[in-house]
Amino acid sequence: MKQKRQWILCAAAVLGLLGLVLRWYVLQNCMDQAHMLLPGSGALTALLIYILLSAGIMAALIWGTNKVPGGEACFSRAPGWLFAGLAGAVAVCLGSLAQLLSRPDLDAFGRYVALGGILSGVLMALSALLRGKPSKILFWTSVVPGVWALAKLIWNFKDWSFDPMVVDFCLRLSALICATIALYLHSGFPLGWGEKRFTIFWGLCAGIFTLAALPDYFMRWGFTAPELLILFGMAAYGVTGALQLLRDAPQSATPPEPEPDTDTEPTSTPPTP
Repeated sequence: MKQKRQWILCAAAVLGLLGLVLRWYVLQNCMDQAHMLLPGSGALTALLIYILLSAGIMAALIWGTNKVPGGEACFSRAPGWLFAGLAGAVAVCLGSLAQLLSRPDLDAFGRYVALGGILSGVLMALSALLRGKPSKILFWTSVVPGVWALAKLIWNFKDWSFDPMVVDFCLRLSALICATIALYLHSGFPLGWGEKRFTIFWGLCAGIFTLAALPDYFMRWGFTAPELLILFGMAAYGVTGALQLLRDAPQSATPPEPEPDTDTEPTSTPPTP
């Protein structure tokens, strides 16, 4: 299991860096001076193939992990993971606050999404601190950020869809979709219904596509700190949860074997004449 875990992490890092280089190359060599895609460049096809190939490789590597639904005991309680999840939650909270203060042109839905991001960041921080402990409050601190992430996905897609070139936002959209699903899946663990394989897959894919989308924020649209902070925080939270689940499952996470019934007395056969 340890060797397979190393292969999964190495593949995720390599795929993320590969996507970053590919997106940087597209922005440098496949755009004209008006930032329009050059005809016949094949950039969109290359990015879509990269997205599908990355998802397929990660699915193939993660498929053999523990399939048994589990609870909060599946998560590692190592201090490093707790602080990493807390950092992602703080990034979501600060990014949403900055977006609310720096965007006076936000519509009503956008303002509600920003306010929900602040609340979700606080709840994600609480979840990060309580992660690994059986607690009823963890369900609500997990399900509310999942609902907010879906609203965030709808609002961002509405904003991005004004761009006629899908190549401009396909990586960011993929990262946000993966992070949204990962946040939603976290709400199943407090109830004992957590799906380890799917949570690991979507969490790591969120990290891969967020890394690949970094050139969009620094080269294509300029440095947009609030949006980058939010996406980074969501991806960091999802990746941290995936890494917590990738360790060897503790004994408390596996269902105990039934003990033989010792209360009933053994029946003796009558002697044969």
